[in-house]
Amino acid sequence: MDIKEFSALALNLFEEAGELLQSKNEDYAKSEDAFKNLNRTSRMVEILDLDLKRREHVALYEVVKKVHRLVNLGDREPRHESIRNDCVDIINYIALYYGMMGEEKK
Repeated sequence: MDIKEFSALALNLFEEAGELLQSKNEDYAKSEDAFKNLNRTSRMVEILDLDLKRREHVALYEVVKKVHRLVNLGDREPRHESIRNDCVDIINYIALYYGMMGEEKK
């Protein structure tokens, strides 16, 4: 691949990334604050006193994050992750947490 081909490839990728970013901001930020979701994450981790270096805390955080998202959706259907997908994710993260707790007892 020469430089011209790579440049075109990269520009297409950047355009696609920008479109996805804008679309996901509508699902996750829903405001003028582009960092709303990240700021909320930081506050949740602090309030729940989670240590995200511990994998079981990461699993619990994912459950809380998914539940929070479901509660705040209202009547709006998300564009990128379905409500069903969130529910399945919650079940899987709980199973992962359960497995990690069993592993620690060994």
